[in-house]
Amino acid sequence: MILIALAALQLLWFNAVQSAVQLSVSLHHEKVRELNDDLETNTASLNLQNTKVYAPVILGAGRGTTGTHLFTSATCKLGYPSIHFNTGCLPTESITVIDTTTDTIEISDPMKAIYQRHSSLMSDFSTRTVKHSIAKSLRDNILKHIDELIIETKNNNIVIALHDNPIPSLLPHFISAVQKHHELKPPIILLSKREAIEYTERRVQSHGKNERLCKNPLPFNRTTLRGGVFDLVSCIEHALDGLTPEETDIVRTEDLVYNMIKMKEEKGVDAIASEVRMYQEGVDNLSLFSYDMFAQVKKTELNDLVESIRKSIGGSFYPGVDVLELNFWRNKLIN
Repeated sequence: MILIALAALQLLWFNAVQSAVQLSVSLHHEKVRELNDDLETNTASLNLQNTKVYAPVILGAGRGTTGTHLFTSATCKLGYPSIHFNTGCLPTESITVIDTTTDTIEISDPMKAIYQRHSSLMSDFSTRTVKHSIAKSLRDNILKHIDELIIETKNNNIVIALHDNPIPSLLPHFISAVQKHHELKPPIILLSKREAIEYTERRVQSHGKNERLCKNPLPFNRTTLRGGVFDLVSCIEHALDGLTPEETDIVRTEDLVYNMIKMKEEKGVDAIASEVRMYQEGVDNLSLFSYDMFAQVKKTELNDLVESIRKSIGGSFYPGVDVLELNFWRNKLIN
């Protein structure tokens, strides 16, 4: 009798969790519909018969200096292999998309391949590449490397979380690639944000020399997230628009961009902050979870952030992992 009662309680709990997840999916369905329409996909809406509305890709869309390190630690603790700029972590148990998303899989070797794809993308944003590249070739390489990264994660059945640069500077193009390879399903977007003026002043101080912005951008589109000073691909495409093939072959990337310090000198803090504000508002409309830890009275603790993200993306599909095994891949891969 006791065993029967326990089984009944487990069934009730499972049904309750499933209902909660279905409610969460319903609440965010309109955002997903808008995303598909706005990115000019070939479908009017998603198939709601499949409860896995989102692709197994998490994009940390927060710009650096908004708490991206803590967001990375949180997604890793939730069981997702996570990359932050040129480092990352592997949870001791990692979530895969084989059979169900609650399965775990040993992924050390596949993650090396994924990290190498990510490194190729990182190299596109290096000072040397930007200084010496032809804009058209750089644009093509960036889109190719985004595509290869998403394909690599899909082929290895890995739920990946990508944070920090260059993700925020390529966000609309990552979204397009994810939908292309995951039956039009969008990625889960997490947004760490910060008050725009405060962010700008801090970013200029800490990373202004290496933060490259478009000199002559298209106006930022809050719906598609394309354009604005942060979108390097759209910046290049705008500069090449209307040129002959021969003319496009001589346009250099370094002539199209400048760093954040230079933009501050020419246009002021308010101009940069305005771009930051538009970006955050646009991404906020598409994010499954957004959070400003700098606006909180108390310091945000990792476990609290983990629980907030877990609730937003559905507890039954994304169980937490209690023990972390941090592996900084720069050293791991070399050795």
